Amino acid sequence: MKRLILLAVCFAVLVGCSQKVEKNYTIEVINGIKVYKNSNKPSAANLVISPGEIFRIGGLNESTEGTGSEFTWPHFLDIDSNGNIYIVDSGSSSIKKFDKNGTFIKSFGSKGHGPGEMIYPFMVVIQENIVFVADPGGRRIVKFDTDGNFINNIIIESRFPGYMQAVGSDKFICFRNKLVRSDENPYRSLNLVLVDTQFREIATLQNYKIKFDPRCNDFLDLYTAYAVGKDEIFVGVNGEDQYKINVFDFNGKLLYSIEKEYQKVTFSKMELDELNNTLEKVLKKFGNPVYIPVKSRPKKAINIIYYDKEDRLLVASSIPRDKTNRYDFMVDVFKDGVFLKKIKLDIAKGYDFLKLYDEKMFFKGGRIFHLDAAAAEIKVFQY
Repeated sequence: MKRLILLAVCFAVLVGCSQKVEKNYTIEVINGIKVYKNSNKPSAANLVISPGEIFRIGGLNESTEGTGSEFTWPHFLDIDSNGNIYIVDSGSSSIKKFDKNGTFIKSFGSKGHGPGEMIYPFMVVIQENIVFVADPGGRRIVKFDTDGNFINNIIIESRFPGYMQAVGSDKFICFRNKLVRSDENPYRSLNLVLVDTQFREIATLQNYKIKFDPRCNDFLDLYTAYAVGKDEIFVGVNGEDQYKINVFDFNGKLLYSIEKEYQKVTFSKMELDELNNTLEKVLKKFGNPVYIPVKSRPKKAINIIYYDKEDRLLVASSIPRDKTNRYDFMVDVFKDGVFLKKIKLDIAKGYDFLKLYDEKMFFKGGRIFHLDAAAAEIKVFQY
């Protein structure tokens, strides 16, 4: 009898061991910092994210002309605590406000130098129900309440903030650009920094510097992908052969890092044509008529990072592309530092570089917003 019991116990142990799931990651401590080292093997093979479109805002629709709701060049958006949507229309120097169902409420702001007026607004961020609008043309941040009433201006003397997001209730994260036109060593640098509500720098999270040539503004060597979570900031390392995300607290302290296996990928001829078209468009927009095309270069490992309603990271990383997957929008999904799965999002076209002045994606209030500037349209998805 004892022998039978012993055999049964051994069999149970063997079955349990055979069913043990092998982890797709390891954790190392390097210089006192925890590093999640992920393989390409998914840990959640059944994961599915299926966005469904619920409504659209704008579009090239003649029926909206004269209503105040039409867009000339929508550029950026954010939402308030009630889910109302605020969209910067750079072309009309105004903010368009819609309710959470996409119904137009009002337009506020106009072109000019006076109170509540803007020259070329390109970004809006809502913090504590205060509307902060970045107006680089006027060298200022213009503040409104959520009803569109002007509060005041914050004058920015130098290094105007770019691609700004709120961090908690009292900070922002943004880019600060610097251009040095010395005869011997002209260069451009881009710092990713934390600032207070008066846009005074608190901490630098990342910094890149490249040689400056006005004929070739290859921003891929400067841009840093990042996302803001509930209490952490996720910053991608701008590398070509390393897939790494550094995670900071809201005071700029490095907490841990996330890595994933990655093999360097080079742009194809097809992709280079699109990249050069985008870079040339950016240069012409800033008054540089001569452009030297990029002939060959590797892709950046990480192109953009999103943080979703399930506290997951969605990372658009570079992949080999051909005619079969040319515009697939692929993202690596992570949770708590661990790679879950690479999935395709059927929302928009995917690129392995930023279409800075054409298309943008925002994960806000449990929804996904796809902004298409050329079509003057915002598509809203639930998932």
